[in-house]
Amino acid sequence: MEGCLTPIHSSIHPRLARAQHPCSESLPTCVPQLKGTDMPSDPTVEEQLKAMIVERLFLPVAPAEITDDDLLMEKFEIDSVRLFEIVIGLEEIFEISLEDDEFSIERFESVNAIAELVRHKLAGEGQDKA
Repeated sequence: MEGCLTPIHSSIHPRLARAQHPCSESLPTCVPQLKGTDMPSDPTVEEQLKAMIVERLFLPVAPAEITDDDLLMEKFEIDSVRLFEIVIGLEEIFEISLEDDEFSIERFESVNAIAELVRHKLAGEGQDKA
């Protein structure tokens, strides 16, 4: 695609932005490709999580309608299968891996809780490996 003018929302993580871009197959030629290692500032982690949750779970709400403190399991009836979709999204978007002992309902109860887990993993990813 030549000369695409569709902007990428700068507050969304590059991989999520590419997935949401209308010409994602030709995105590298459409706009300068963002490096996957660029981590946006902390306030946008919640926005990325909301967009990812809505997209992966096919929720009939806009990401902005999810508050940071909403109890996700209750409000959106998230079961173990849907929770696994969120985990896969975290691994793909933020390039983190979760260990078995990191799976608990409390860590996934809200956007704030998930954001805290993501920040913790991003800060320590690589330090834990020997």
